[in-house]
Amino acid sequence: HLERALTIERAAYGPDDRRVGHTQHHVAMTLHLLGRDREASVALGRALAILTTADAPDHPALAGIWQSLGMVELAAGRPERAIDPLERALAIHAGGATEPAQGAITSCMLAQALWMSRRDRPRARRLVVAARALLARIEGGAGWQDEIDAWLTVPVAR
Repeated sequence: HLERALTIERAAYGPDDRRVGHTQHHVAMTLHLLGRDREASVALGRALAILTTADAPDHPALAGIWQSLGMVELAAGRPERAIDPLERALAIHAGGATEPAQGAITSCMLAQALWMSRRDRPRARRLVVAARALLARIEGGAGWQDEIDAWLTVPVAR
């Protein structure tokens, strides 16, 4: 049904309208949930192209797309390719115009990518510890705290 919505939105608003970009993002995440990560990456690229044309490069709406790109790359077992999009998402979150929990979640994803790629493990741990502290102050953050605690207790040699 999302593909049909895209068709309708393109006809109604034009192919480069931000509403089309947001729907394209939803299509991409649906593809990701279906395990179709290659198609999800393509759809996220389209969403990003639309929204970077419609909005400033540091617009808060772009943080979610960059985060989604990183998530898809992590899920596909490509942590090195996840780093850049997650760094971009984190930079937007640092601007303060997004939900703090989303910034913390992005930090955790970036930490995972850094750790798995053996890039900067000290920074990965710092990111996770800071995210945990933030989530401790946010309602509903307990589930993430438990996951972070489990991650932090795994021996450093992994």
